[in-house]
Amino acid sequence: MQRHTKRKTQKRFQLKGRTRQKQYQRNIIVTSLVFLFVCGGLLIFLNSRSEDAYAAVNYTWTGNTGTDWNISTNWTPAGIPTSGDNVIIGAAINQPELTGDVTLNNITTNTGAQPNLKGFKLTINGNGSFNGGTISDGGPTGALLLQGTNAVFGNSAGGPTINVSLTVSTSNFTLRNTTTNSIVSLTKNGGGNDNSYGNNTFNGPVVVSNNGTAQLVFSYNVKDVYNDDVTFNNNSTSYIYVAHNDASGTLFNGNIKLNSISGSGILFGAGTGTATLAPSKTISIGSDGFSSGLLVLRHFTYSGTNDITFNTTGNTSIT
Repeated sequence: MQRHTKRKTQKRFQLKGRTRQKQYQRNIIVTSLVFLFVCGGLLIFLNSRSEDAYAAVNYTWTGNTGTDWNISTNWTPAGIPTSGDNVIIGAAINQPELTGDVTLNNITTNTGAQPNLKGFKLTINGNGSFNGGTISDGGPTGALLLQGTNAVFGNSAGGPTINVSLTVSTSNFTLRNTTTNSIVSLTKNGGGNDNSYGNNTFNGPVVVSNNGTAQLVFSYNVKDVYNDDVTFNNNSTSYIYVAHNDASGTLFNGNIKLNSISGSGILFGAGTGTATLAPSKTISIGSDGFSSGLLVLRHFTYSGTNDITFNTTGNTSIT
């Protein structure tokens, strides 16, 4: 008897060239997607960690160790403020002294604060609130620079004394019960009316500029005193009001320069205020000229013997 044996047949599958290519492409795509998924998760994690690492810290000066700004134990929490941080300075036995230029986000000084710039620059890129205290300079080149959003000097309870060069170039600023004893430059760059209450004394030269889109008012309620030369520059789309209110009168013991090349002009005594110019001083048009807006001298007193001449151009009226 003949035995028949079945042979097992083996099936062989062979990928043709195009099929192998498609499979390879699929592998590449899957690998790429996995890689992107992992990298995306890693970036999200690192970004969250970065935000935590660079979140602003609110430091309060204690002076527990001494006067050095750059000693961490002089601050609460312990650390040294950096450019993204906020600082509060008030009364303390040891007051802070700079050992180099410092940049901060926000700063607040309260009654009793006496920071000494020691000839260095203190720059504020956010908001400055100077409720009181004295900012002094142990060297001839110390400077306070505000170049952020808001700068507020003084309140109803009192104000600061600034013994260093002061430069303000912010969206908005106001001054109240403030005394300055050095060069001052005040520039408004934003919208919204800035009404400075008054009772400010400027013992150094002052330059005031309105580069914004709303009015800038001095002596909104109480008179001011200018014991040195002052220049008012209107480069805005609105007014600068000077000696606005207080019938007792804003005092100008230095020369006054007026420039208006855009906007609505410069107005003295537009409210109930009066202004008095010292007999030996003058009021005149500055080097930029007065070519736009009104020049109003209302309730303005000058008892000197020198003639006052205003050379204006363009669309300008004097009343």
